[in-house]
Amino acid sequence: MVLVTSGSYPQRRSVRAPAYDYTTPGAYYITVVTEKRVCLFGAVQDDRFVADPAGTVVARIWHELPVRFPSLELDRFVVMPNHVHGVLWLTETSVAQSVNLSAAVGAFKSLASREINALLGRAGSVWQRGYYERVVRNEGELTAIRRYVDENPLRWALDADNPDR
Repeated sequence: MVLVTSGSYPQRRSVRAPAYDYTTPGAYYITVVTEKRVCLFGAVQDDRFVADPAGTVVARIWHELPVRFPSLELDRFVVMPNHVHGVLWLTETSVAQSVNLSAAVGAFKSLASREINALLGRAGSVWQRGYYERVVRNEGELTAIRRYVDENPLRWALDADNPDR
């Protein structure tokens, strides 16, 4: 891990591989968490996520990303009360159309924040700084990640961030 400093923020560890090119075609697994892990997007009922209006915005913005970034393909995705998990693919395109992972995630977070804050009549951060990402290295790993994303609502009752736990 690499220590990163930014302005007045304290040092934090980056999970990014310093020499990795995040425009490389392939699958990437990401997790984005709400600021202070506040449950903004809905609830899990009977082991299924039920979106509230903010959760619906998050899902729509995610599904619209390929319109903004044509070299991006979506795979698994789940909205949870205080976070999202997704698998996306960067595809082979011309250099003029390529997108890097941080640009796609940054656009997702920015667009969702803007709409959610307008919807809720509030200002401020919706998301924590940064996000978790993992380069998916093989088919077995992809299968396991897809299962994890699909089954995430089933584990909500055990999640340390679940206020009803």
